[in-house]
Amino acid sequence: MLLRYFNHSYPSRLLSVLLLAGFLWLPSFIMPLTLSNPPWISPLFKLYLSIPIHAMWVNVAFAFLINSITAFIVNSLAVNFGLSKKSSYLTAFLYFLFSAAFPENTEMSPFLLINFFLSIYLLNMFRLSFDKNDTLLSFNGAFIIGLITLLFPPTAFLLIAHFLILRFNRINNIRAYFGAFVGWLLPFVYLFTYYFWKDSVQTMWPVYLDSFKLRFALVFSDDVFSNILLGILAVFIVAAGWREYANLYRRKISKRRNIGSILALLFVLAFIYLFCATGTELFVLFSVPAALILNDYFRFVKRMKLAEIAILVLLLITLFNQYFYWYYAS
Repeated sequence: MLLRYFNHSYPSRLLSVLLLAGFLWLPSFIMPLTLSNPPWISPLFKLYLSIPIHAMWVNVAFAFLINSITAFIVNSLAVNFGLSKKSSYLTAFLYFLFSAAFPENTEMSPFLLINFFLSIYLLNMFRLSFDKNDTLLSFNGAFIIGLITLLFPPTAFLLIAHFLILRFNRINNIRAYFGAFVGWLLPFVYLFTYYFWKDSVQTMWPVYLDSFKLRFALVFSDDVFSNILLGILAVFIVAAGWREYANLYRRKISKRRNIGSILALLFVLAFIYLFCATGTELFVLFSVPAALILNDYFRFVKRMKLAEIAILVLLLITLFNQYFYWYYAS
């Protein structure tokens, strides 16, 4: 079925995964929404919104392009770092499925850009297993997290995941940790300089810092199908994450470090979702680590037929949710 079908790298599989992604995004192309500033401080996304784009479908096309690039970066991570077969598009399929679970995620948003940066971040950090220049890699990774923070401020907590990843990779060099802190701060220096130049430091910084306030809240959607999807996706992530953690000791050292890095990222993202989320659209941030961890999980799952049925049900509910939302909105 689906898992076995996409677990190959034939040209037909590539075409199939792109067609499926396009079908999931089709309602947004037909009826694109007008973009607006998010209800939090997002300097990088505000910079994108300043581009004069008059046709709304162009925003959807650009979002789809960014999402597709992210999907294939994540797929290459799985292939090149031992989390999948040497020839497979399964990770790209899983990423497209997770990232299009909710209709609001098939539009241009800060979270799609964050996913792109997260894929680049993991591409950088997975190199710790064989690259001796750990200080530079740590600096680059933390700098990417700093950029992500300029899209959604609470993602600053991902620096905790970054330090955990350094520990998983047995990095004891103090310069790597200091370089990470400097890299993380650098985008904030640029942001402070911009606000200082605009003479708006006293106005903007209190608002920016206020976005870091933690509040525990289980965020649900307003419609039943989105909540069903949320529950199914959460079960998939928890089951796969727990299974991968329980079997870490059986893996080779390099693969153990990479899986540990993904689990650290998932843990901190779960913290951000539980204490900082304002809506279910934030759940899309799980797409990158979830696609990687599930791809590896499905390689060793014993009840493959049950997994195939679960993925098929997830796909059908996602498609129904997308088109039902479009029909209802129209």
